Amino acid sequence: MNNVILYSRFENNFIERTYNTVVSDISVAFSELVANAWDAGAKTININIPYESGEDIILEDDGSGMTDDEFRNRWMIIAYNRVEHQGNYVQYEDLTTKRLAYGRNGIGRHALICFDDEYIVETWKKGVCNRYHISVDGGQSAFSIINHNQYHKEGHGTKLIVKANKKLPQTKEVIQTLGYRFLFDPEFTICVNNKEVEYKQLISPVKTDIVSTEYGDIGIEIYNIPDGEKTTALNGVAFWAGKRLIGNPSWNIDDYRVEDARRRFALKHLIIIKVDFLIDDVRYDWSGFQKTNKVKECNKIIKQYISKYRIDYYKGKTSEVRSDVIRENLEDIRELSASARDELRNFFDIYLAQKPEIDATELNVIIQALINVLNSRNGIPLLSKLSKMSNSEIESLDSILDEWSVFDIKCVLDEIDSRLKIIDAIQKLSSDNSTDELHVLHPLISQARWLFGVEFDNNYYTFNRRLSTVMQELLKYTRKDKTTINWLKRPDLVIAADYTLYCKG
Repeated sequence: MNNVILYSRFENNFIERTYNTVVSDISVAFSELVANAWDAGAKTININIPYESGEDIILEDDGSGMTDDEFRNRWMIIAYNRVEHQGNYVQYEDLTTKRLAYGRNGIGRHALICFDDEYIVETWKKGVCNRYHISVDGGQSAFSIINHNQYHKEGHGTKLIVKANKKLPQTKEVIQTLGYRFLFDPEFTICVNNKEVEYKQLISPVKTDIVSTEYGDIGIEIYNIPDGEKTTALNGVAFWAGKRLIGNPSWNIDDYRVEDARRRFALKHLIIIKVDFLIDDVRYDWSGFQKTNKVKECNKIIKQYISKYRIDYYKGKTSEVRSDVIRENLEDIRELSASARDELRNFFDIYLAQKPEIDATELNVIIQALINVLNSRNGIPLLSKLSKMSNSEIESLDSILDEWSVFDIKCVLDEIDSRLKIIDAIQKLSSDNSTDELHVLHPLISQARWLFGVEFDNNYYTFNRRLSTVMQELLKYTRKDKTTINWLKRPDLVIAADYTLYCKG
């Protein structure tokens, strides 16, 4: 091995820039610290949150703890590879169930930096407690032990102490965050300021299923949300790995929207997707998945499953919606011709099959418009186009019509079309040497004053015309020919009954 001339060094804010989410978002920070306790085999973690800045935040668990050697070879290693050194599962004899470890790259410990650049770690095992004072300083090391001492202590566990200097967490928000980011486990309890966190699994699933893939089994649990429950944490598709939430529940999977979050189906459902086999594909801060082929294939299967369930859910509700709308418009429907009623019936069948989630109020507006069209026999092609639009296209059109009338839109589009034709004509004619510039190009350009700038696009600017003609047209005056002025020599003078005007071009 060659002699080392110079070792690389760390910038002071290396950790903040490298693991920004973990050290800046309080909810992510606490999730990571609790996950560390889980990985240590803890059955209980107690969190004490102060009420004022500058006081101590304390997290203490009853996990396996660490010896001095283990601490130095785990905690003090940047990007520590837990899977390589300790395996995928928590190895701790006190546990009666198999526990999948969350840790992968040794990032969770840096969550303490969210609150201060210095912190204390006390960890005890085999009768010895090691107390470390850690500082984030840069230079030769991203973070360092600035003080270490040992003393006797029975049992096992780890205690983290950090001052709330940078951020002061709110107890209620921490409890809420941890309550829905970790699924219930009888062997794991979280307490915040002596209050046990209640997990957000207060209802039973209406459907459970297992979908097998070449990578592993996908567990699916579908919940109906009670009418009184309004928290957004309980709506959407929630991905879990090892009983921990990945990102936030959402109705978007990749760039695909499974359902409009405002729809009845979205407001009434929570769909939990358990994908333990994708834990190695989770981003370092657990904000989502990495874009791997395995994740894409699994997401495709999940989207298909939810789409089928969604259609089945609405099938039983379309008959009720249809009956309500027909009852509301019964008198108008009776006045339609037999052929028009057939068309209306076909529209119901096709539209409700394509958009089973529509509610009675929205469908009623559409049916009233359709009845008017059928009565007049105009606008059917337009209605056909609307029926083929996607939800996002219809929303965009609705947003446009909120600000523009159809007449305004037509005027603007006609003007754009006219200008494009003029530009095309100028391009073609200007490249033809046989073009009569004076009598062909000039009149064409006179219709396109906007080419020179928006300030010239009005009737007060013209060119290639006599000043006398321009002034006569603009001021609507009649030239007095019986004067001694030679108009061909002085076209810049306008002499009226009570004023004289001079102009120049």
